Amino acid sequence: PSVTRINIVVSVETENELDQVVNQLSKLIDVIKIVNLSKAPSIERELVMIKIRADKNSRADILNIVNIFRAKIVDVTSETVVIELTGHQRKIDAICEVLGEYEILEIARTGAIALSRGSTPVKKM
Repeated sequence: PSVTRINIVVSVETENELDQVVNQLSKLIDVIKIVNLSKAPSIERELVMIKIRADKNSRADILNIVNIFRAKIVDVTSETVVIELTGHQRKIDAICEVLGEYEILEIARTGAIALSRGSTPVKKM
């Protein structure tokens, strides 16, 4: 309960650059442990909510896209639809691209979150 977990995604070209990032983060006082989940079996997901202008003419097309991506409609008004989707970054990017044909009013996206696979959780040192 007294520990907060933060996921950080970094793009590096070499292991040396990754080591440098880890070393810099390790110097922070409040950091307890750093785990590189890309080297362990893990599950990574993102969440996105997208609000789209949806009139009577476009609503059926939007519903078809939602079903294809296995997303959910979480709010509907006479003028808008809010879609929720969880998945890998590529899936989120793909639905955003397809829905770009419609008027996207708002997007809220979490960024990557991850957990290790299996029964052994990442524990404090």
